[in-house]
Amino acid sequence: DTAKGKLEKAKQDKKQAQEQATQLSSEADQKKQAQKEAEQKVKENTQQQENIQKQIDNLNAAGSGTTNAEVQELETKANEAKQAYDQANTTAAQEAQDAQKAADDIKTKHTALTNAEDELKNKNASYAGLLAKVTSAEGEAAKKAATYDAADKNAPKDDIPVEQKSDFYKFLQYVIDTESKKENKNTNLIEDAKRAQKVLKGETYVVPEKILEVKKTTKQTPTGTITETVKNILPGYTAYAPTWYNDLVKPGLGRVGSADSLENMKQAATYYKALDDYRQKDVPGMKTVKVRLTFIAESIVHSFYSAAIIGHAACHDTMGSKTPDELKTHAYNTNVAENVAWDADYNDYDSNRPKQDLKQCNTNNGHLSCTYEGNKKHNALDAWYGLEKQIYDKALKDKKWNNHEFTEDGLTALKDHRTDFGTYLGNHPNLALFKDDSNGETKNLFKNVVGHYTNFSANNNFASGFAKADNSNTKMLGYEDIAVWHGGNEESSISIDEYNKLLNDYAGTVKSNTPSLSDEEAENLKKLNADANSANMAVFDAKYDALTAKHNMSNTDRSAVEALENKITEASKNFEKARAKATAANKAKEEAAKKAAELQTAWTAANSAYEAAKQK
Repeated sequence: DTAKGKLEKAKQDKKQAQEQATQLSSEADQKKQAQKEAEQKVKENTQQQENIQKQIDNLNAAGSGTTNAEVQELETKANEAKQAYDQANTTAAQEAQDAQKAADDIKTKHTALTNAEDELKNKNASYAGLLAKVTSAEGEAAKKAATYDAADKNAPKDDIPVEQKSDFYKFLQYVIDTESKKENKNTNLIEDAKRAQKVLKGETYVVPEKILEVKKTTKQTPTGTITETVKNILPGYTAYAPTWYNDLVKPGLGRVGSADSLENMKQAATYYKALDDYRQKDVPGMKTVKVRLTFIAESIVHSFYSAAIIGHAACHDTMGSKTPDELKTHAYNTNVAENVAWDADYNDYDSNRPKQDLKQCNTNNGHLSCTYEGNKKHNALDAWYGLEKQIYDKALKDKKWNNHEFTEDGLTALKDHRTDFGTYLGNHPNLALFKDDSNGETKNLFKNVVGHYTNFSANNNFASGFAKADNSNTKMLGYEDIAVWHGGNEESSISIDEYNKLLNDYAGTVKSNTPSLSDEEAENLKKLNADANSANMAVFDAKYDALTAKHNMSNTDRSAVEALENKITEASKNFEKARAKATAANKAKEEAAKKAAELQTAWTAANSAYEAAKQK
């Protein structure tokens, strides 16, 4: 009787499983859950069958005969198992058919995509070739990213937002939260941190105009005394994210060796006091160096660009302000100066490191290029400020540079405008700095070769933001560290001590559950990061080449090309949808086949039990 009761329950359970299996929806997402539940029911039923069979086997072993009722129950059970198997087999066949149909649809959609691409090739083969280079570069970048991700067990996923993966962004949020809780909060600091967050996220931000000074003057007129108010205003501006942000910066944030890591933030923090010491020793009474968070964010963003190419992001647009709007890359260069340097090791500013001798350096081409002795390490600031100051001072003393004599006006500019040299030359574009330099070539070379120094020695460039990274890999230098500085005249900045305290306090709150990397592991990841960054730059370069080619087309050709591009985009979307549908169909096919196989096993077991019972 107990065996009978269990058989009856198994029968009901089997019936429920069968009903659930036959009610599966045709949609892939609905099928998944329904099939999972049905599969579980089948498993439970199969286990029940096995238990019952054991009881029957035990009865047989004890010499008891099998009753007709029990045989009938086993026959019914076997028939029901056969029906369940047949239904599952039918479903599996249908799923296989659907999967084949989806596979055929992929071919159709791929043909449509190929035809659309061929149309563009026939219309403008040159432009189509540029788009092909974009696709190729994107494929290579994806490989480099995958290589990094495979090596870094804690690599941030593509869909993780900047807020979660960037140490610098988290630090900025800490600053905002900490300062906002104070009774006498520094609203300028909070706004600075919020702007820095926008920079790091690739968002536009607006800086309103600022009144730096108000002067009132009086003058006599025939009608009486007139008072005039003169305002010294720093113009406001809108800062747009660089057009290369999504290709270069977004994928690189949060990786080992990138400038936004806490380790590199700490190392860059050692540069501020060194800069201030240089300034105060050079020209006593210079404004004290301060820290501006927005400038740090800009330096971090620009570090990804300059890590892949020996150059400044702001120099990409060779036509400067005359660059057509659609070709502007929007580097951060409004009211800000930038210095960049590359070297094997820029970890921390270390005053014990040897300073390079000017005799080891060449400046003829307008760039400071120095040779190295063995594996000696040098500081970026010692070259930026120290070496270039030597060039400036020697030129003033010798009254010439690179065998080119200065004019009297040129010597006056060097002597009297050390703390605003760049601004002075900008305000006097026709000033002849050198004799026999009618085209101004020597003047430009000299400005470049002392440019880092004159950026730093400008009295108004006291607000600073340093970034340091280990993700540089260029054709000229190979793997290097990179240091970037942005500076300008921004009153709403904080002292070096205040910044260091904020950074140290934040670091004290950081708790990591991930194991520390060995030096070898860290170095490997930094190089893989550098490789990925260089590949990302290749993607941007390819895109910019295509954009430039389109810009140079006639309106008619551009319209025709854009229409075909839209057609390719639509065909590509349809192709990707077809691939996704085929993937889902194949999964459903596999699951249906698996279920059918399991039900076949259950039917075989039930039928064997029935056949064995008939023989008793």
